[in-house]
Amino acid sequence: MTIYDTIKAAVSVPQAAAYYGMKIQRNNMTRCCFHDDHHPSMKLNDTYYYCFACLEHGDVIDLVAKLHRESHYAAVQRIARDFGIGPNSPAPAAAKPCLPSRNPDEDLCRSVLTDYEQLLKRWKHDYAPATPDDPVNERYVEACQMLPAITDMIDALFQADAELRARVARQVVQDGTIPRLKERLDRLRKEGSDGSESPCAAA
Repeated sequence: MTIYDTIKAAVSVPQAAAYYGMKIQRNNMTRCCFHDDHHPSMKLNDTYYYCFACLEHGDVIDLVAKLHRESHYAAVQRIARDFGIGPNSPAPAAAKPCLPSRNPDEDLCRSVLTDYEQLLKRWKHDYAPATPDDPVNERYVEACQMLPAITDMIDALFQADAELRARVARQVVQDGTIPRLKERLDRLRKEGSDGSESPCAAA
C-alpha cells in the first residue's frame, strides 16, 4: 500500500474538510470553495466530494490539493503531517470500503437528476420575483416545488446502501420519470440553456 492509499484509507473527505475549515451542514453538504457559492452545493461523501453547481469532484487528496493550491504530493505530505500518518501506518480497521459500482440505471438517474437540480437552482435564482407585486414565473414555482424532492432523490443515490440505490433507480426509470425528464432536458438544451423559447410544465 502506497502512502496515497494509506491517506485515502485513513482520512475521510468530511474529516479533512472540517479540519481545514470547511463548515459542514446537514446531510454532509457544504458551500463549495471553488466558486462563489451562496447556498451549500457540495456533497461530502466518505471517499469523494462532488459539487452540484460547478461540478468540481475528487477524493480527499484532490480536495486538500485544491484548497491549498498545491500539488498532490504536497497535499499528501500535509495530510500525513496534520493527521499523524506515516508511510508504514496500518490502514484503520474501521475504514469504510468504497461503494460498489453503480448499475446503468443509477448512472442515468444521477446524471439526469443532477442536471435537473442545477437547472432548478438557476431558475429559482433567475426567476425569483423582485417585489411581492411582481407576477410569479412558472419556472420559479417549479423550482420551489421540485427542488426538495429532487435533492432527496439525489441523496438516496449518493448516500444509501446498494440495495436502496438500486431500488430507487429502478423505480424512477421503469415508471418513466427519468426518461421523461431526460427528454425534457434535451429539448431545453436545443432551445437554449434556459429553455426560453417555450413555457415549461413540471415534469
